[in-house]
Amino acid sequence: MSSPSAPAAEQMVTASDLVRHFGVWQERAARAPVYILRRGRPRLVLVSVETMNALCASPANGARRKPLPPEAITATQLLDNIRDIVLLADREATILASSRSARAHFGDIATPGTPVDTITPPPSRALLGRAMQRVGRSGVGECLTVASAARIGRMLALRIEPIGDGTGIFAEDVTP
Repeated sequence: MSSPSAPAAEQMVTASDLVRHFGVWQERAARAPVYILRRGRPRLVLVSVETMNALCASPANGARRKPLPPEAITATQLLDNIRDIVLLADREATILASSRSARAHFGDIATPGTPVDTITPPPSRALLGRAMQRVGRSGVGECLTVASAARIGRMLALRIEPIGDGTGIFAEDVTP
């Protein structure tokens, strides 16, 4: 078995440079894997969602088969493998997918097709809606702290990030 060829220099970055210039490396990762170095050696890889979907389409029982089309792996399946409270919304602020943790926290509120602003009580919904619109227009993430509509008395720190044509909402319960 032959060893894989070494990545080109423009595909390698230190973690500190990745953090300082994330936009540049994000664009490169959309075209080809970016190798993140630790102590001068590749440790992690940053890849596009399409590449990740192709890699996750592994053969069953060791049999060779064609990779699954990207739509065969749903966002919910991918999100269920992380522990964070995550919601994906389209540009109309409608929930497209939610992580297992989001469904556990919000219940029916996290159902696809539901307006995302329902995760917070009515007084905060306009604030969340405006933030999502700004993120969608500017492509720059924002952070908010709002009350949870699902759990009275609980506060959530929301990180709203642009994802494709919509937004991703990453929530953390920050109630003291």
